Amino acid sequence: MTEKEGKLYIDKRLKTMLIVFGCIFVNFLGRHIADVYSIPLWLDCFGTVFAAYVLGPVSGAIVGATGNLIYSFWNPPSLAYGLTSIFIGVSVGLAARRKYFDSFFGATSLAGGVTIGSVLISTVLNIAFYDGQTGNVWGDGVKEYLEVSNVSSFIACATGELYIDFLDKLATVLSLFYLIKIVRYIKKARSEKKPGKKRFLINMLLIPILAGLIFFPKEVRADDSNEGAYIQRVYDGENGLPCGHANDIAQTNDGILWVGSYAGLYRYNGSTFTFMEDFDAVKNVNCLYVDEEGRLWIGTNDSGVVIAIEDKQANILNTNKGLPSDSVRCIVQSSDGEYYVGTSDKMAVVKLKDGINLSKDIPEIRYAQSISADREGRVATVTAEGKLYVLKNEEIIYDIPELSGESKYSACAFDENGVLYAGTTEGRLAVFTVTDKEAELVKNIECRNVSR
Repeated sequence: MTEKEGKLYIDKRLKTMLIVFGCIFVNFLGRHIADVYSIPLWLDCFGTVFAAYVLGPVSGAIVGATGNLIYSFWNPPSLAYGLTSIFIGVSVGLAARRKYFDSFFGATSLAGGVTIGSVLISTVLNIAFYDGQTGNVWGDGVKEYLEVSNVSSFIACATGELYIDFLDKLATVLSLFYLIKIVRYIKKARSEKKPGKKRFLINMLLIPILAGLIFFPKEVRADDSNEGAYIQRVYDGENGLPCGHANDIAQTNDGILWVGSYAGLYRYNGSTFTFMEDFDAVKNVNCLYVDEEGRLWIGTNDSGVVIAIEDKQANILNTNKGLPSDSVRCIVQSSDGEYYVGTSDKMAVVKLKDGINLSKDIPEIRYAQSISADREGRVATVTAEGKLYVLKNEEIIYDIPELSGESKYSACAFDENGVLYAGTTEGRLAVFTVTDKEAELVKNIECRNVSR
Protein backbone atom coordinates (compact mmCIF):
# COMPACT_ATOMS: atom_id res chain seq x y z
CA MET A 1 0.00 0.00 0.00
CA THR A 2 1.42 3.36 -1.06
CA GLU A 3 1.45 6.40 1.21
CA LYS A 4 -1.38 7.96 -0.81
CA GLU A 5 -3.49 4.82 -0.62
CA GLY A 6 -2.84 4.58 3.13
CA LYS A 7 -3.96 8.16 3.62
CA LEU A 8 -7.14 7.56 1.62
CA TYR A 9 -7.82 4.43 3.70
CA ILE A 10 -7.43 6.39 6.95
CA ASP A 11 -9.61 9.22 5.64
CA LYS A 12 -12.31 6.73 4.66
CA ARG A 13 -12.29 5.06 8.08
CA LEU A 14 -12.39 8.44 9.81
CA LYS A 15 -15.34 9.51 7.67
CA THR A 16 -17.14 6.25 8.46
CA MET A 17 -16.60 6.72 12.19
CA LEU A 18 -17.89 10.29 12.03
CA ILE A 19 -21.02 9.16 10.19
CA VAL A 20 -21.65 6.37 12.71
CA PHE A 21 -21.23 8.61 15.77
CA GLY A 22 -23.26 11.37 14.14
CA CYS A 23 -26.11 8.96 13.38
CA ILE A 24 -26.09 7.61 16.95
CA PHE A 25 -26.33 11.19 18.23
CA VAL A 26 -29.23 11.97 15.86
CA ASN A 27 -31.13 8.90 17.11
CA PHE A 28 -30.55 9.83 20.74
CA LEU A 29 -31.52 13.47 20.20
CA GLY A 30 -34.67 12.53 18.29
CA ARG A 31 -35.83 10.14 21.01
CA HIS A 32 -35.16 12.76 23.68
CA ILE A 33 -37.28 15.32 21.82
CA ALA A 34 -40.11 12.80 21.37
CA ASP A 35 -40.08 11.95 25.09
CA VAL A 36 -39.92 15.56 26.30
CA TYR A 37 -42.78 16.79 24.11
CA SER A 38 -44.83 13.54 24.22
CA ILE A 39 -45.46 13.47 20.46
CA PRO A 40 -46.90 10.41 18.63
CA LEU A 41 -43.53 9.49 17.07
CA TRP A 42 -40.31 7.81 18.20
CA LEU A 43 -37.87 9.93 16.13
CA ASP A 44 -35.09 7.48 17.02
CA CYS A 45 -34.28 5.70 13.77
CA PHE A 46 -33.35 8.34 11.17
CA GLY A 47 -29.69 7.85 12.04
CA THR A 48 -30.17 4.10 11.64
CA VAL A 49 -31.70 4.31 8.15
CA PHE A 50 -29.18 6.95 7.04
CA ALA A 51 -26.24 4.79 8.14
CA ALA A 52 -27.82 1.73 6.52
CA TYR A 53 -28.20 3.59 3.21
CA VAL A 54 -24.74 5.17 3.19
CA LEU A 55 -22.64 2.45 4.85
CA GLY A 56 -24.68 -0.73 4.44
CA PRO A 57 -26.92 -3.01 6.53
CA VAL A 58 -24.25 -3.98 9.08
CA SER A 59 -23.45 -0.37 9.94
CA GLY A 60 -27.15 0.45 10.14
CA ALA A 61 -27.70 -2.40 12.57
CA ILE A 62 -24.72 -1.29 14.69
CA VAL A 63 -26.00 2.31 14.89
CA GLY A 64 -29.49 1.18 15.89
CA ALA A 65 -28.33 -1.36 18.47
CA THR A 66 -25.85 1.11 19.99
CA GLY A 67 -28.69 3.54 20.65
CA ASN A 68 -30.57 0.85 22.56
CA LEU A 69 -27.41 0.01 24.48
CA ILE A 70 -27.16 3.65 25.59
CA TYR A 71 -30.84 3.74 26.65
CA SER A 72 -30.36 0.54 28.67
CA PHE A 73 -28.16 2.37 31.19
CA TRP A 74 -31.34 4.15 32.36
CA ASN A 75 -33.87 1.48 31.40
CA PRO A 76 -32.34 -2.04 31.16
CA PRO A 77 -35.18 -3.65 29.10
CA SER A 78 -34.39 -1.16 26.31
CA LEU A 79 -31.48 -3.41 25.36
CA ALA A 80 -33.93 -6.06 24.11
CA TYR A 81 -35.45 -3.51 21.72
CA GLY A 82 -32.12 -3.57 19.91
CA LEU A 83 -33.72 -6.41 17.94
CA THR A 84 -36.12 -3.91 16.40
CA SER A 85 -33.30 -1.49 15.59
CA ILE A 86 -31.20 -4.25 14.03
CA PHE A 87 -34.18 -5.31 11.91
CA ILE A 88 -34.64 -1.73 10.68
CA GLY A 89 -30.95 -1.27 9.87
CA VAL A 90 -30.62 -4.57 7.99
CA SER A 91 -33.92 -4.10 6.10
CA VAL A 92 -33.09 -0.58 4.92
CA GLY A 93 -29.51 -1.50 4.02
CA LEU A 94 -30.61 -4.45 1.87
CA ALA A 95 -33.42 -2.41 0.30
CA ALA A 96 -30.96 0.36 -0.62
CA ARG A 97 -28.85 -2.17 -2.55
CA ARG A 98 -31.98 -3.16 -4.49
CA LYS A 99 -32.68 0.46 -5.48
CA TYR A 100 -35.82 0.91 -3.36
CA PHE A 101 -34.93 4.57 -2.85
CA ASP A 102 -34.95 5.24 -6.59
CA SER A 103 -38.75 5.59 -6.64
CA PHE A 104 -41.49 6.88 -4.37
CA PHE A 105 -43.32 3.56 -4.62
CA GLY A 106 -40.19 1.70 -3.56
CA ALA A 107 -39.65 4.00 -0.57
CA THR A 108 -43.26 3.73 0.64
CA SER A 109 -43.19 -0.06 0.18
CA LEU A 110 -40.04 -0.21 2.28
CA ALA A 111 -41.67 1.98 4.95
CA GLY A 112 -44.63 -0.40 5.07
CA GLY A 113 -42.43 -3.47 5.43
CA VAL A 114 -40.29 -1.88 8.12
CA THR A 115 -43.44 -0.82 9.99
CA ILE A 116 -44.95 -4.31 9.99
CA GLY A 117 -41.72 -5.94 11.15
CA SER A 118 -41.13 -3.32 13.84
CA VAL A 119 -44.68 -3.65 15.16
CA LEU A 120 -44.47 -7.44 15.43
CA ILE A 121 -41.10 -7.43 17.22
CA SER A 122 -41.92 -4.51 19.51
CA THR A 123 -45.36 -5.87 20.44
CA VAL A 124 -43.85 -9.13 21.68
CA LEU A 125 -41.25 -7.19 23.68
CA ASN A 126 -43.89 -4.79 25.06
CA ILE A 127 -45.94 -7.71 26.35
CA ALA A 128 -42.86 -9.41 27.80
CA PHE A 129 -41.41 -6.37 29.60
CA TYR A 130 -44.12 -3.72 30.01
CA ASP A 131 -47.46 -5.53 30.22
CA GLY A 132 -48.21 -4.44 26.66
CA GLN A 133 -47.52 -0.72 27.21
CA THR A 134 -45.85 0.96 24.21
CA GLY A 135 -43.95 3.57 26.23
CA ASN A 136 -45.66 6.38 24.30
CA VAL A 137 -48.75 8.04 25.79
CA TRP A 138 -50.49 8.19 22.40
CA GLY A 139 -49.94 4.52 21.66
CA ASP A 140 -50.96 3.58 25.20
CA GLY A 141 -54.14 5.60 24.80
CA VAL A 142 -55.09 3.63 21.67
CA LYS A 143 -54.25 0.34 23.40
CA GLU A 144 -56.35 1.10 26.46
CA TYR A 145 -59.31 2.33 24.41
CA LEU A 146 -59.36 -0.95 22.48
CA GLU A 147 -58.99 -3.03 25.65
CA VAL A 148 -62.00 -1.43 27.30
CA SER A 149 -63.86 -2.12 24.02
CA ASN A 150 -63.22 -5.85 24.54
CA VAL A 151 -60.60 -6.15 21.79
CA SER A 152 -58.12 -8.94 22.51
CA SER A 153 -55.05 -7.88 24.45
CA PHE A 154 -52.55 -8.77 21.70
CA ILE A 155 -54.51 -6.92 19.00
CA ALA A 156 -54.85 -3.89 21.28
CA CYS A 157 -51.10 -3.88 22.04
CA ALA A 158 -50.19 -4.30 18.37
CA THR A 159 -52.57 -1.54 17.28
CA GLY A 160 -51.16 0.85 19.87
CA GLU A 161 -47.65 0.14 18.58
CA LEU A 162 -48.82 0.47 14.97
CA TYR A 163 -50.34 3.88 15.72
CA ILE A 164 -46.87 5.20 16.57
CA ASP A 165 -44.71 3.10 14.23
CA PHE A 166 -46.67 3.78 11.04
CA LEU A 167 -46.22 7.56 11.14
CA ASP A 168 -42.71 7.27 12.53
CA LYS A 169 -41.34 4.85 9.93
CA LEU A 170 -43.15 6.50 7.02
CA ALA A 171 -41.83 9.93 7.99
CA THR A 172 -38.31 8.58 8.51
CA VAL A 173 -38.04 6.66 5.24
CA LEU A 174 -39.63 9.44 3.16
CA SER A 175 -37.34 12.02 4.79
CA LEU A 176 -34.35 10.00 3.63
CA PHE A 177 -35.93 9.48 0.18
CA TYR A 178 -36.36 13.23 -0.39
CA LEU A 179 -32.94 13.99 1.08
CA ILE A 180 -31.44 11.61 -1.49
CA LYS A 181 -33.40 13.31 -4.28
CA ILE A 182 -32.20 16.75 -3.20
CA VAL A 183 -28.56 15.64 -3.01
CA ARG A 184 -28.77 13.96 -6.43
CA TYR A 185 -30.39 17.04 -7.93
CA ILE A 186 -27.71 19.35 -6.53
CA LYS A 187 -24.95 17.10 -7.89
CA LYS A 188 -26.56 16.98 -11.30
CA ALA A 189 -27.24 20.73 -11.35
CA ARG A 190 -23.55 21.40 -10.82
CA SER A 191 -22.61 19.57 -13.99
CA GLU A 192 -25.42 20.79 -16.25
CA LYS A 193 -28.20 23.37 -16.32
CA LYS A 194 -31.42 21.60 -15.68
CA PRO A 195 -34.56 22.97 -17.47
CA GLY A 196 -36.86 21.45 -14.86
CA LYS A 197 -35.37 23.40 -11.98
CA LYS A 198 -38.52 25.47 -11.35
CA ARG A 199 -40.74 22.41 -11.32
CA PHE A 200 -38.39 20.60 -8.94
CA LEU A 201 -38.36 23.51 -6.49
CA ILE A 202 -42.18 23.63 -6.54
CA ASN A 203 -42.27 19.92 -5.70
CA MET A 204 -39.85 20.47 -2.83
CA LEU A 205 -42.09 23.23 -1.45
CA LEU A 206 -45.12 20.94 -1.63
CA ILE A 207 -43.43 18.31 0.57
CA PRO A 208 -43.69 20.19 3.92
CA ILE A 209 -47.24 21.30 3.04
CA LEU A 210 -48.34 17.70 2.45
CA ALA A 211 -46.49 16.59 5.58
CA GLY A 212 -48.39 19.19 7.58
CA LEU A 213 -51.70 17.92 6.23
CA ILE A 214 -50.76 14.36 7.18
CA PHE A 215 -49.30 14.93 10.64
CA PHE A 216 -51.34 17.96 11.77
CA PRO A 217 -54.78 17.51 10.19
CA LYS A 218 -57.66 19.86 10.93
CA GLU A 219 -60.23 18.16 13.09
CA VAL A 220 -63.49 17.45 11.25
CA ARG A 221 -66.55 16.63 13.33
CA ALA A 222 -70.22 16.08 12.75
CA ASP A 223 -72.66 18.65 14.10
CA ASP A 224 -73.33 18.22 17.80
CA SER A 225 -76.79 16.88 18.58
CA ASN A 226 -78.89 17.84 21.56
CA GLU A 227 -77.78 15.39 24.25
CA GLY A 228 -80.33 16.57 26.80
CA ALA A 229 -81.22 19.49 28.99
CA TYR A 230 -78.69 18.53 31.69
CA ILE A 231 -75.66 19.29 29.52
CA GLN A 232 -74.91 22.99 29.82
CA ARG A 233 -71.53 23.11 28.14
CA VAL A 234 -69.07 20.65 26.65
CA TYR A 235 -65.38 21.45 27.05
CA ASP A 236 -62.95 20.17 24.46
CA GLY A 237 -59.89 21.24 22.51
CA GLU A 238 -61.78 24.09 20.84
CA ASN A 239 -63.22 25.92 23.85
CA GLY A 240 -60.93 25.72 26.84
CA LEU A 241 -59.62 22.21 27.45
CA PRO A 242 -56.43 22.07 25.34
CA CYS A 243 -55.95 18.31 25.59
CA GLY A 244 -59.48 17.64 24.29
CA HIS A 245 -59.73 14.34 26.16
CA ALA A 246 -60.19 13.58 29.85
CA ASN A 247 -59.19 10.29 31.48
CA ASP A 248 -60.47 11.29 34.92
CA ILE A 249 -61.93 14.24 36.83
CA ALA A 250 -61.77 15.01 40.57
CA GLN A 251 -62.76 17.92 42.81
CA THR A 252 -60.70 18.97 45.82
CA ASN A 253 -62.18 20.50 48.97
CA ASP A 254 -61.54 24.04 47.74
CA GLY A 255 -63.93 23.50 44.82
CA ILE A 256 -61.22 23.26 42.17
CA LEU A 257 -61.81 20.69 39.41
CA TRP A 258 -58.82 18.66 38.26
CA VAL A 259 -58.77 17.04 34.83
CA GLY A 260 -56.29 14.28 34.05
CA SER A 261 -55.41 13.49 30.44
CA TYR A 262 -52.66 11.91 28.37
CA ALA A 263 -51.34 15.44 27.87
CA GLY A 264 -50.95 16.04 31.61
CA LEU A 265 -52.89 17.62 34.49
CA TYR A 266 -55.23 20.62 34.19
CA ARG A 267 -56.74 22.83 36.91
CA TYR A 268 -60.18 24.37 36.36
CA ASN A 269 -61.32 27.22 38.61
CA GLY A 270 -64.76 27.67 37.06
CA SER A 271 -63.69 29.90 34.20
CA THR A 272 -60.31 28.84 32.82
CA PHE A 273 -58.20 25.70 32.46
CA THR A 274 -54.57 25.93 33.61
CA PHE A 275 -51.96 23.37 32.62
CA MET A 276 -49.93 22.35 35.70
CA GLU A 277 -46.48 22.59 34.16
CA ASP A 278 -44.85 22.86 37.60
CA PHE A 279 -45.78 19.23 38.25
CA ASP A 280 -42.65 17.93 36.55
CA ALA A 281 -43.38 14.28 37.44
CA VAL A 282 -46.83 14.39 35.83
CA LYS A 283 -46.56 14.08 32.06
CA ASN A 284 -49.75 12.07 31.62
CA VAL A 285 -52.60 11.05 33.93
CA ASN A 286 -54.62 7.84 34.11
CA CYS A 287 -56.63 8.45 37.28
CA LEU A 288 -57.31 10.98 40.04
CA TYR A 289 -58.45 10.54 43.65
CA VAL A 290 -59.12 12.98 46.51
CA ASP A 291 -58.70 11.48 49.99
CA GLU A 292 -60.47 12.38 53.24
CA GLU A 293 -57.88 15.05 54.05
CA GLY A 294 -58.31 16.75 50.68
CA ARG A 295 -55.03 15.56 49.17
CA LEU A 296 -55.06 14.99 45.41
CA TRP A 297 -53.61 11.62 44.36
CA ILE A 298 -52.48 11.54 40.74
CA GLY A 299 -52.03 8.15 39.07
CA THR A 300 -49.72 8.57 36.08
CA ASN A 301 -49.02 6.31 33.14
CA ASP A 302 -45.26 6.14 33.61
CA SER A 303 -44.21 7.98 36.79
CA GLY A 304 -46.10 6.23 39.59
CA VAL A 305 -48.28 8.13 42.10
CA VAL A 306 -47.91 11.84 42.77
CA ILE A 307 -49.59 13.49 45.79
CA ALA A 308 -50.49 17.17 45.52
CA ILE A 309 -51.31 19.39 48.49
CA GLU A 310 -52.62 22.94 47.97
CA ASP A 311 -51.79 22.92 44.25
CA LYS A 312 -48.20 21.81 44.86
CA GLN A 313 -46.46 18.51 44.19
CA ALA A 314 -45.68 17.03 47.62
CA ASN A 315 -44.76 13.32 47.39
CA ILE A 316 -43.98 10.71 44.75
CA LEU A 317 -44.23 6.93 44.97
CA ASN A 318 -42.76 4.96 42.08
CA THR A 319 -40.92 1.72 41.33
CA ASN A 320 -37.76 3.16 42.86
CA LYS A 321 -39.64 3.17 46.18
CA GLY A 322 -41.22 -0.26 45.79
CA LEU A 323 -44.36 0.38 43.72
CA PRO A 324 -44.96 -2.71 41.52
CA SER A 325 -45.36 -0.60 38.36
CA ASP A 326 -45.15 3.07 37.41
CA SER A 327 -48.38 2.75 35.42
CA VAL A 328 -51.20 3.43 37.92
CA ARG A 329 -54.80 2.58 36.99
CA CYS A 330 -56.94 3.31 40.08
CA ILE A 331 -56.66 4.54 43.70
CA VAL A 332 -58.94 4.46 46.76
CA GLN A 333 -58.66 5.06 50.51
CA SER A 334 -60.25 2.48 52.81
CA SER A 335 -62.15 3.55 55.93
CA ASP A 336 -59.19 2.44 58.09
CA GLY A 337 -56.91 4.94 56.34
CA GLU A 338 -54.95 2.66 54.00
CA TYR A 339 -54.62 3.40 50.31
CA TYR A 340 -55.10 0.70 47.69
CA VAL A 341 -53.31 1.44 44.43
CA GLY A 342 -54.05 -0.60 41.32
CA THR A 343 -51.18 -0.73 38.83
CA SER A 344 -50.53 -2.46 35.52
CA ASP A 345 -48.76 -5.09 37.64
CA LYS A 346 -49.72 -6.03 41.22
CA MET A 347 -51.99 -4.09 43.55
CA ALA A 348 -50.16 -2.09 46.22
CA VAL A 349 -51.23 -1.06 49.73
CA VAL A 350 -49.80 2.31 50.74
CA LYS A 351 -49.62 4.10 54.09
CA LEU A 352 -48.89 7.73 54.87
CA LYS A 353 -46.62 7.45 57.88
CA ASP A 354 -43.37 9.41 57.95
CA GLY A 355 -43.94 10.09 54.28
CA ILE A 356 -45.50 7.84 51.67
CA ASN A 357 -44.52 4.17 52.04
CA LEU A 358 -45.48 0.84 50.50
CA SER A 359 -47.02 -1.44 53.13
CA LYS A 360 -47.35 -4.55 50.95
CA ASP A 361 -48.38 -5.71 47.52
CA ILE A 362 -51.07 -8.21 46.55
CA PRO A 363 -49.78 -10.39 43.68
CA GLU A 364 -53.12 -12.14 43.09
CA ILE A 365 -54.65 -8.89 41.84
CA ARG A 366 -53.08 -7.61 38.63
CA TYR A 367 -54.13 -4.71 36.44
CA ALA A 368 -56.94 -3.45 38.65
CA GLN A 369 -58.97 -1.00 36.58
CA SER A 370 -61.83 -0.09 38.94
CA ILE A 371 -61.87 0.23 42.73
CA SER A 372 -64.22 1.38 45.52
CA ALA A 373 -64.37 1.32 49.34
CA ASP A 374 -67.24 1.06 51.84
CA ARG A 375 -67.46 2.37 55.42
CA GLU A 376 -66.51 -0.96 57.02
CA GLY A 377 -62.92 -1.20 55.80
CA ARG A 378 -63.78 -3.31 52.76
CA VAL A 379 -62.45 -2.58 49.28
CA ALA A 380 -63.82 -4.00 46.02
CA THR A 381 -61.84 -4.05 42.80
CA VAL A 382 -62.25 -5.27 39.23
CA THR A 383 -59.29 -6.36 37.10
CA ALA A 384 -58.78 -6.07 33.35
CA GLU A 385 -59.53 -9.81 33.12
CA GLY A 386 -63.01 -9.16 34.50
CA LYS A 387 -62.47 -10.61 37.99
CA LEU A 388 -64.12 -9.07 41.07
CA TYR A 389 -62.37 -9.19 44.46
CA VAL A 390 -63.24 -7.97 47.95
CA LEU A 391 -60.41 -7.06 50.35
CA LYS A 392 -60.01 -6.01 53.97
CA ASN A 393 -56.99 -5.40 56.19
CA GLU A 394 -54.62 -5.72 53.21
CA GLU A 395 -55.90 -9.23 52.40
CA ILE A 396 -58.29 -10.75 49.88
CA ILE A 397 -61.26 -12.01 51.91
CA TYR A 398 -62.91 -13.57 48.86
CA ASP A 399 -63.32 -13.28 45.12
CA ILE A 400 -66.79 -13.18 43.62
CA PRO A 401 -67.38 -16.00 41.09
CA GLU A 402 -66.92 -15.08 37.45
CA LEU A 403 -69.93 -14.57 35.22
CA SER A 404 -71.07 -17.25 32.82
CA GLY A 405 -70.48 -16.99 29.09
CA GLU A 406 -68.53 -14.08 27.63
CA SER A 407 -69.81 -11.49 30.11
CA LYS A 408 -67.23 -10.08 32.53
CA TYR A 409 -67.15 -7.53 35.31
CA SER A 410 -65.91 -4.15 34.08
CA ALA A 411 -66.42 -1.72 37.00
CA CYS A 412 -67.56 -1.61 40.63
CA ALA A 413 -68.78 0.89 43.23
CA PHE A 414 -70.17 0.86 46.77
CA ASP A 415 -73.09 3.13 47.60
CA GLU A 416 -73.42 4.96 50.94
CA ASN A 417 -75.24 1.97 52.45
CA GLY A 418 -72.47 -0.49 51.60
CA VAL A 419 -74.34 -2.12 48.70
CA LEU A 420 -71.93 -3.17 45.95
CA TYR A 421 -72.79 -2.52 42.31
CA ALA A 422 -70.74 -4.30 39.64
CA GLY A 423 -71.11 -3.38 35.98
CA THR A 424 -70.69 -6.04 33.30
CA THR A 425 -69.55 -6.00 29.70
CA GLU A 426 -73.06 -6.96 28.56
CA GLY A 427 -74.77 -3.91 30.04
CA ARG A 428 -76.01 -5.29 33.36
CA LEU A 429 -75.57 -4.15 36.96
CA ALA A 430 -75.05 -6.94 39.47
CA VAL A 431 -76.17 -5.82 42.95
CA PHE A 432 -74.54 -7.48 46.01
CA THR A 433 -74.94 -7.24 49.76
CA VAL A 434 -71.46 -7.58 51.21
CA THR A 435 -70.19 -8.90 54.55
CA ASP A 436 -66.76 -10.01 55.73
CA LYS A 437 -67.62 -13.58 54.75
CA GLU A 438 -69.48 -13.39 51.46
CA ALA A 439 -71.14 -11.27 48.81
CA GLU A 440 -74.73 -12.26 48.09
CA LEU A 441 -76.19 -11.44 44.68
CA VAL A 442 -79.47 -9.62 45.29
CA LYS A 443 -80.52 -8.84 41.73
CA ASN A 444 -79.40 -7.98 38.22
CA ILE A 445 -80.44 -4.70 36.63
CA GLU A 446 -80.67 -4.57 32.84
CA CYS A 447 -79.40 -1.28 31.44
CA ARG A 448 -80.87 -0.58 28.02
CA ASN A 449 -78.66 0.85 25.29
CA VAL A 450 -75.57 0.34 27.45
CA SER A 451 -72.89 -2.01 26.12
CA ARG A 452 -70.59 -1.91 29.15
